[in-house]
Amino acid sequence: MNVKHWLENIVKARGPISPKDVYAEGKKVGITRKEIKAARCWHGKYVNTEICGDRTLWRWMP
Repeated sequence: MNVKHWLENIVKARGPISPKDVYAEGKKVGITRKEIKAARCWHGKYVNTEICGDRTLWRWMP
């Protein structure tokens, strides 16, 4: 599975999810922060970033 699909799956399944948690999950399976950021940019508007006070969350937007 490539990083783009991995990111889509984790955000859909566990969203809203903090980027920090996404990076930690990626590290467990050998995906770097840089790769996740690139996949996040590739998905563009589909991974919505919400800022709630001091928390940042990613949510999948179909």
